[in-house]
Amino acid sequence: VTPGSDFNVTAGGAGITNWSDGFRYIYQQQTGDFDVKVQVQSLTVAGNFSTAGILARASLAATSEDVYMSASPVNYRFKHRDSNHANTNIVEGGAASYPNVWIRLSRVGNLFTGYTSSDGIHWTKLSSVTLNNMPTTIDLGLGVASNVANLTTTAQLRGYGNT
Repeated sequence: VTPGSDFNVTAGGAGITNWSDGFRYIYQQQTGDFDVKVQVQSLTVAGNFSTAGILARASLAATSEDVYMSASPVNYRFKHRDSNHANTNIVEGGAASYPNVWIRLSRVGNLFTGYTSSDGIHWTKLSSVTLNNMPTTIDLGLGVASNVANLTTTAQLRGYGNT
């Protein structure tokens, strides 16, 4: 993953939710604090819970601790799994209006914060969480899931990189 890159990602998978995840992930290792953004220019609808966004994970295990700032066909979502094998917590935000959908995820120490924007310049905080179980070096990148067993979704992700 190179900051500033554009990706078209097609994915199936059960989603980034509940106790175990199934999704497509384009990532690199990240050590320490970060502040990254991406435009979700479009997201095909496999179901109302299809998602595309920025995902930070403690590991590649399906049950790993994670934080996910995403967009769906209907709204924005900030999700987090506080510990391995735990249930996923979800905070929903306002309506997503494609192609004007920007998301941002930052980490300062153990504090993770998710933001939304309609222009990639002016940001609104959706939610934040402190995760003490997240290691200093994590996997960070773009996660996409259809959340429908027999269908795929395609996300056009543009301008991934540092804010």
